[in-house]
Amino acid sequence: MAKPITEVPVNALENVTMTMATYNSCEGDLEIMNQTGSELAAGEWYSIQR
Repeated sequence: MAKPITEVPVNALENVTMTMATYNSCEGDLEIMNQTGSELAAGEWYSIQR
């Protein structure tokens, strides 16, 4: 049985977090929290790897 992934730091930015709000085996919704006071740009495609 696979263990759920809750948080994995990758390319960490201070005061920016990205979590999986909802997910299943083939898709999910990301939640990005930016508390830097700056505007950040993000791409439209992500590859989540374990």
